[in-house]
Amino acid sequence: MNTYRELFAVGQFRTLFAAQAASVMGKIMESLALSTLVYARTGSPFLAAIAYLAGFLPQAVGALTLGGLADGLPPRALLVSWDLARAAAVAMLAIGVLPVWGMLALVMTCGLFDAVAGGARQGLLADLLPGNGYVLGRSALNIAVGAMQITGFALAGTLLAVAGPYAALWSGAVLGVLVALTQWLGLRARPPRVSGRVVWRQSWAVNGELLGDRRIRGLGDGNAGRVRTGLRGDGAGGGRVTGGDRVPVSHPDPSYGGADAPAVKHPAFPGKPVGRGVIRRRAARASAEPGPGGWVGGWRAGLPVGRSGE
Repeated sequence: MNTYRELFAVGQFRTLFAAQAASVMGKIMESLALSTLVYARTGSPFLAAIAYLAGFLPQAVGALTLGGLADGLPPRALLVSWDLARAAAVAMLAIGVLPVWGMLALVMTCGLFDAVAGGARQGLLADLLPGNGYVLGRSALNIAVGAMQITGFALAGTLLAVAGPYAALWSGAVLGVLVALTQWLGLRARPPRVSGRVVWRQSWAVNGELLGDRRIRGLGDGNAGRVRTGLRGDGAGGGRVTGGDRVPVSHPDPSYGGADAPAVKHPAFPGKPVGRGVIRRRAARASAEPGPGGWVGGWRAGLPVGRSGE
């Protein structure tokens, strides 16, 4: 499998792609609506910011402690059940009966299990697309995530302006039900990837094994917002960030030193502040040297890392 045409010829991948895109868009809508609702109730920008991040921050904890469930449960049943449960949680927010602390607690709990669903989705992707197909599949999903984030912001902003936060939350709940239905109809039932009982100790054991391998740790350097100047990145060759929202594209350029070309992997939380500080120091030197590859920059980082001679 070497082309996107071959990739999208796989029916179950099309289902997974559509579900992932709609799910990301729905989560952005829900986060913005909840943040707006909390601000309207409390008048606190701090609590509004916490409300926006409440669904994202617990995912790291969920991945570390509950990740084993992604392999220990049937993937289709897990994904469908969780999307329905999440839609019910969003509907509870839309009803408007919970206090602020209850809304935040509910969203944070959802964030814990979002990590499990994400792990199941990636495991299913590996089963559907072995070999080079997995690379193409991840690439397509990454593009969809960026596009649906932007679309989610646009739709949420429109709904908030026209109908208010409760309408945006109800829209997110309905979208979650549609995602669950799409996966139930478009994915085949599969057995769990791992047989036997899965407990949290197994998640910790696997995490320890992965983090204990220096080579695997090097693959994640870019996720902390590092600059690829003499540092190991995500293995994509001389990568340059191209486009609006954290889409790293491999773009070798010998004039920039090949794999050590200065480029920015998306500065994910909490590496974003650290990444920006490092980038600013190195960008002052890199931006003075022209090269043939166009702007090398990270829109999320807010500054160019290099400039072309065109």
